[in-house]
Amino acid sequence: MRKQRRKGRAFPKLRVFWTLRAYSKTSSGSEKRPIRLIFAAMEPTPFAWHKLLIGAGAVLLAAGLLAWVLQGKLNWLGRLPGDIRIERENFRFYFPLTTMILLSLLLNAVIWVVRRFWN
Repeated sequence: MRKQRRKGRAFPKLRVFWTLRAYSKTSSGSEKRPIRLIFAAMEPTPFAWHKLLIGAGAVLLAAGLLAWVLQGKLNWLGRLPGDIRIERENFRFYFPLTTMILLSLLLNAVIWVVRRFWN
């Protein structure tokens, strides 16, 4: 019975993009032997960019709709203790440090939950 050949490759195809000839000495040191160094890169695998772009658009749309619905209820979000605000006559500096840390923790928790249930 013959083995069935798989349609896909087991390893991605390598493409040589640069070769270099070098010489190394043998253990006795008297003779040089040529070495050919080959620098290769894997061919890019096909990636579904259209799915990534549609997913990113859906996430942005959902975030925009959520922000629009909750726009009056989240006034405190940019005014947490720890947010740096400096206001002068002709100058304003605003750095929402605590808000960024809070949003980072929230986003990490959401990603952790999604990855936990995805696998």
